[in-house]
Amino acid sequence: MDIFLIHGKIWQGEGRFCEAMVVRQGRIAAVGEQRALAGLAADCRVLDCGWRTVIPGLFEPFVCLEKACGPLPFGTRHRKEGLRRWLRQAARAGYTTVQSCDLGGAVQKGDLPMIEQLYREEKNLPRLQFILPQTWPSLRGHRWEERLPGFGGRMLSLENLPLATRAGGQRWISVDDGATLELFLEQLRWEPLPEGNPRRLTLLGVPCTSPRQLVELGAAAVNVVAFPARLEDSLAACAVHPDTCCAWRTLSHLGARVAFGSYDRFAPFAGLQKALCRREILPTGSDRSSPEALTLEEGLLALTRDAARTDFREDFTGTLAPGYRADFVVTDRDIFTASPQTLAAARSVLTVSGGRVLWDEIGIDTGRKRV
Repeated sequence: MDIFLIHGKIWQGEGRFCEAMVVRQGRIAAVGEQRALAGLAADCRVLDCGWRTVIPGLFEPFVCLEKACGPLPFGTRHRKEGLRRWLRQAARAGYTTVQSCDLGGAVQKGDLPMIEQLYREEKNLPRLQFILPQTWPSLRGHRWEERLPGFGGRMLSLENLPLATRAGGQRWISVDDGATLELFLEQLRWEPLPEGNPRRLTLLGVPCTSPRQLVELGAAAVNVVAFPARLEDSLAACAVHPDTCCAWRTLSHLGARVAFGSYDRFAPFAGLQKALCRREILPTGSDRSSPEALTLEEGLLALTRDAARTDFREDFTGTLAPGYRADFVVTDRDIFTASPQTLAAARSVLTVSGGRVLWDEIGIDTGRKRV
């Protein structure tokens, strides 16, 4: 669908906004002022945003399928409908791409034809990728990688930790405690990553216990997936290291790329509110804004561009600029002027991926207009 989006507050990063955007053949053709773009928008469907905020489509770097929607029911038809409902829920939340870890076996290899059929039946679903266990055999040459949305790398365990620095392609490591993180850093000292982390090694959780660990992770330019919706649980589990636990802002300033994942539910704006409104307790018992509290732009980058980086797609999606895929979300309010304490109530009223409408409460004009 070719779209001429007008009367929007279109976020372009670094405090820059524009009011109009032209989408043609699934890509962003132009952004700027409405009057200047009118000549490029002939025969486009007009979308009047009513001066709502427009942000890039959200990229979900890590959600656990069985945690988010429970075990899929038995029977191909029921499993397909369960997965369809789950993906529609992601679209309503504003996600245009979803990477799901399937370590619990919610989806089996035999489900691949079912997933392919699902996308043939309903094309207006978010792009789905699976992060597979290292024990799964390679799917290359089985035609599924070409015909399904994709596979987002392999999850490593401690036993195959050396593959994190030796193997190419995406590798994911869950670091649930400080001991696991230190084992990883020891491996990193022995076999450093190539400069800039071109293989997109991604860590989950990262319970740092010392400033040294933060510095080493930043120098390695690793991707870090954090879960702001679970912030209170993480801080409670790491209460003896308040200066380094969930130090997302410090990590990003040191060179790591921090992305925000859902883990078990699609609630991006609730997690964003927690990341922005983070507090710390002083020895006197009073509290104040934490040095690790993010700005709104930092939080949005963690939900969009830096999340897309885990899949080598930061030059393809996650930014509203000419040439990028037309993945965008229109929110129900101006999140840049709203109080950070109210962000949890924000929601998507329109989710578009590659020019395809995934979720619509606005009602895009179905008639073609010349503007």
